[in-house]
Amino acid sequence: MVQIARTWTTSLVLIALVLLLNAQVKTWAGTAASAETLASIGETIKRIQVEHSVLVRDELGDRLFRLVERVDSADFPPALIDALADLLRHSDEWVRIVAASSLGHVGPRASRAIPALESALRNEVIPLGTLPEMSAAGSISSALRDIRGKPIVQE
Repeated sequence: MVQIARTWTTSLVLIALVLLLNAQVKTWAGTAASAETLASIGETIKRIQVEHSVLVRDELGDRLFRLVERVDSADFPPALIDALADLLRHSDEWVRIVAASSLGHVGPRASRAIPALESALRNEVIPLGTLPEMSAAGSISSALRDIRGKPIVQE
């Protein structure tokens, strides 16, 4: 009877260890994938900053947002938040929309970008005939709301 109890206990301990190890391996794999994705985000931001072709910038912007969506906001380093905030000064409205949307996706962790977002919002002009929510100003307002967790009133 004692032997059966020991075997049973040993089996439970082994199962628990296997489950813990499996969870840790998934965490390590996620961390590696996240680091790889973060590196890709940095590279994509650099390419956007120097790209002259509007079509290529549009594609890079789409790629950037898809990459940002794959990263847990808690894993987002301050340097990448700052790099996204720098894109808010880009002359291409689509780049500014993607940068603001990406910062909004990061959420409260991107609070260090609030001054850049506020400055960008003050500098935005909504083109005549454009719906505000379809403009960079709309994306910036939305990002501020997502980061702060409350509505923004533009002065």
